[in-house]
Amino acid sequence: VTARLETVLAGFHGSIIGGKLAARWIIGGTLQGDLKGIGLRAEGHFGMPDADGDGHLDGPLYGQLSARVEHSWPWHNLTVGGEYAFFSDGAAAAADYITRVARLFPDELPYLGRHYAGVNAALDIIPILNLGVVGLVNAADGSGITTVSLVYNASNEVDLSLGMLAGWGYRPIPAADGTPRLRSEFGATPIAAFLQTTIAF
Repeated sequence: VTARLETVLAGFHGSIIGGKLAARWIIGGTLQGDLKGIGLRAEGHFGMPDADGDGHLDGPLYGQLSARVEHSWPWHNLTVGGEYAFFSDGAAAAADYITRVARLFPDELPYLGRHYAGVNAALDIIPILNLGVVGLVNAADGSGITTVSLVYNASNEVDLSLGMLAGWGYRPIPAADGTPRLRSEFGATPIAAFLQTTIAF
């Protein structure tokens, strides 16, 4: 259960949100707008763990924050953006990633570290064919993933996507007991190809 207040001021849209999510209480907000053609967006929240839902905190407070800058040009609808994210409850070192997995909330995306940086670029090769590139780096261990995709607008409200995903970074090594020891978050990411159809109605 959440409550949300929002308004627009000086061309920027802002909101404040608070309430109960899966196993925690949160209070946070967003701010987004355009400044001389540059798109700006920031969002974040403070969380108070409460697994039992009884109003008593059962873990340390944490905070998560992300900020994004983006700019577009008319030439082939070219868009370039960059983003940074901080997770205070993320693991400080690769040796703690497995422990971090056990602390993830049920609805939380599996980011294991504390600092991330991302970039993206997209352009229309032709009006119905878009090329996109996205890169994400764990700024602490230097590992990352990148995706390259082509999106073809096959017909009204139907898109076909074809792409590849690959990662880099230190690969896991066996520990003394034979279990794998992580040395980076994305180092074990395989090279993968994907084909996707999106139908809107």
